[in-house]
Amino acid sequence: MCLEFRELHEDIGEMISLRTLEAKQTAIREVPPSIVGLKNLTRLSLEGAMRGIQLLHSLREFDLTYGALDDAIKDLGSLIYLQHLHLQGNKFHNLPNLSGLSKLETLWLNGSRYLCTIPDLPTNLKVLLADKCPALETMPDFSEMSNMRELDVSDSAKLTEVPGLDKSLNSMAWIDMHGCPNLTAAFRKNILQGWTSCGFGGIALHGNYVPDWFEFVNEGTKVSFDIPPTDDHNFEGLTLFCLFRVCKIKHFPRLDITVISNTQRTKLQANKTRGGTMNENYENDYLWLGQFSNNELNLQGGDKVDIVFENRIRNVHWDYSVKMMRTGVNLVWDKLMKENMHDLHDARIDFDWDLDEEGASHDDEGGPSHDASDKLVCAE
Repeated sequence: MCLEFRELHEDIGEMISLRTLEAKQTAIREVPPSIVGLKNLTRLSLEGAMRGIQLLHSLREFDLTYGALDDAIKDLGSLIYLQHLHLQGNKFHNLPNLSGLSKLETLWLNGSRYLCTIPDLPTNLKVLLADKCPALETMPDFSEMSNMRELDVSDSAKLTEVPGLDKSLNSMAWIDMHGCPNLTAAFRKNILQGWTSCGFGGIALHGNYVPDWFEFVNEGTKVSFDIPPTDDHNFEGLTLFCLFRVCKIKHFPRLDITVISNTQRTKLQANKTRGGTMNENYENDYLWLGQFSNNELNLQGGDKVDIVFENRIRNVHWDYSVKMMRTGVNLVWDKLMKENMHDLHDARIDFDWDLDEEGASHDDEGGPSHDASDKLVCAE
């Protein structure tokens, strides 16, 4: 932090080999015109200095976090090679049109308290982080956003929908919309029913909402069911949901899910969800939905299966509670399930155990580990 640092030297453009320039938390509000000579500059991190930036065609990453930018922000469209853009914590109400940034993959807008509207976005975008934007009301059409992997618009209370999102689910691994209590019923149903991704991730929604199309639903932490004979159908995997209530929570809970085949005497445990800070400090209900591919589970027709949901407590000093209200399972037949966790940056490792005749499990070394009813701790 160099709050007394007010300007860059006027000859900085002569440093033609410079690739990274970081001047965060300074008093710089302008850059000298010579900066356009930095033809090899690929990463620039400033706070609020826009003059001359539009000519830096080589930039791949541009960081204007907490830059005091207002609605005068413009000239970003010329940064045609930009891949990562940090605009979180700024004061603009409307984002400029970024659809011309054809190489942009990651856009950070989180903490932009006055942001009302996000216009058209480049269809190549993979990650949009716009959480904690309480004024956000209007999103662009996502129908053509076929490369999206991750969308976080949590704690956006005015948001009612993301148009066309149900048409771009095939590439997605994580959607976080907790803290969005005003989503329409039709929007919620469309994205929940259209979800195809397995592995780490899923959808997090706000409210006491239970999908009415699930086959097996139970109160509490566990749901049990039988896999029917497969016959002429292909059993592809499971769709799961968990409705839970939190009180005085500071982070969105991470859910541990254990799948036990009492017939094969095997079990698999996975952490499927990402945690995250929450604005609420009072009681609220949330829904998580996700999927397991049978490539992970190896379940067979006739198996008697238990699925147990648990919350992994991250910090024992926090005063909060998480109560599992209802859990449910759908069996997926003859439907393509996409493995979309290969490049999600917060993926977790899953573990598989065999259960012996006494109900004890064995790890990869062959030694006894846990009873079938014990909680298994998933390492990160």
